[in-house]
Amino acid sequence: MSPESSVTAITCADDEFVGTPTFGHGVRSYRLVYRTVSATGRPTTASGLLALPIGGPRRLSAVSFTHGTESYRGDAPSMRRSGFEPAPAYAYASAGFATADPDYLGLGTGPGLHPWMDVPSETTAALDMLRAARHDVTGHGAALRRRVLVTGFSQGASAALGLGRALRDGADRWFRLGALAPISGAYDFRHAELPAVLGGELARLNLNPQLGAKYSVLYAAQVGGSGFNGPSHFAFTVHGDRIATMQITA
Repeated sequence: MSPESSVTAITCADDEFVGTPTFGHGVRSYRLVYRTVSATGRPTTASGLLALPIGGPRRLSAVSFTHGTESYRGDAPSMRRSGFEPAPAYAYASAGFATADPDYLGLGTGPGLHPWMDVPSETTAALDMLRAARHDVTGHGAALRRRVLVTGFSQGASAALGLGRALRDGADRWFRLGALAPISGAYDFRHAELPAVLGGELARLNLNPQLGAKYSVLYAAQVGGSGFNGPSHFAFTVHGDRIATMQITA
């Protein structure tokens, strides 16, 4: 896709990191809105957080960080000035890296619903975010090196694996895979994670004796709503190793 993007600045005061010895640079961060493709391959847009070190070298090594699950589009990395989601991008940038942190499809300013745990669309969103970042940093008098350090957490770990494979296989003419470090991912969601939830494994592993044989599992479903891709709540009551009841509330 075209690397052209629109940019909204997100100010991040340099002194936010004063007194933290692991941070070597102040950070400036930007929301990039860029062209990408939907889960069905149609043209669309997505947003993401670009964090750059203040006073860093002209040629910057790039980190791609893909975030964990969020159900509210306003909690995506580029939509928050502080907090859990933008913090990794700020940390990498403070260490001297240009950090690309995509919001994913349907989160941030992106239209439509978020296709949760859809690795192909997470991969294209992350790759096109890197392309948009490469285009944007030239306006700051910098350039990105070819080799990308790829990492991500939870849902983002699977996205990082997808991006790592794409870069390894030459999906982009400029970027290449430098290193890959997925963190705490649901790597076999269909055959391990869901059976553990629905089959009672989480109930058996729970250490609270007061719950006995009954255990309710709540998690956010990816559904539409007023600014949300959720959350609705699925409540499962488990008897032994079987689901006794299931209730869905909006």
